Amino acid sequence: MTREIKFRCWIKKEKRMDNVDFINFAAQFTGKWECKEPDDLFDVATKRGRLFNLEDVELMQYTGLKDKNGRDIYEGDVVKGVFEFEYEIDEDLWKTTRESIVGEVVFQFGCFGVLFEDGCFKPLYEAVLSKTEVIGNVFENPELLEEVNNEK
Repeated sequence: MTREIKFRCWIKKEKRMDNVDFINFAAQFTGKWECKEPDDLFDVATKRGRLFNLEDVELMQYTGLKDKNGRDIYEGDVVKGVFEFEYEIDEDLWKTTRESIVGEVVFQFGCFGVLFEDGCFKPLYEAVLSKTEVIGNVFENPELLEEVNNEK
């Protein structure tokens, strides 16, 4: 089984998103795990041929899933969609579907999921992806999550 692994990065100083071509996780270490001087080393190379240190970017991994429009879903994306929730109240199991709910894609508890403004985490594999879409990301569109919090 093959799974596509790719990253994008938010370039902090430029306030710009770019796709990642190469990540050198061992750039600052020798084979004996002794620290080297990092002056001439880089950690991230973008598709545009730019080189950055890890502290200068925010890395976001592709979840392996696409939204209803065929757009790749990454960590840090803001999604709007349909999610099913189960609640147990007095030993009764209640199921509810929430439509047009907005949250941030994060990696928690060993899987990608959506973190909602109320602190609830829902794994992406439980989302109705045919009714879920990426509407932005937390770096370029932080107001999308702010709007949700202001509606409370």
